[in-house]
Amino acid sequence: MTLLIENANAKTIKAIRAVLDLDSNATIDVLHDCTHNPSTLDNWLNEANEAIELYKKGKLKSYDNPQDMHADIFKE
Repeated sequence: MTLLIENANAKTIKAIRAVLDLDSNATIDVLHDCTHNPSTLDNWLNEANEAIELYKKGKLKSYDNPQDMHADIFKE
């Protein structure tokens, strides 16, 4: 399965959770839209990969506020 990451926001995190809830052994290749600034793309890619790792550790939550999500991801 491949997810196209356009932005590592709450909707992306919910999509990652939904996929892994269906198949916890799924492999997710995180791609991104190359029209954005490279540093922005790196940030999104890193956040998405961090979210996948947190999910596998049972630590990924659902968020209504994106700032809360970013704070949790980066404090790990």
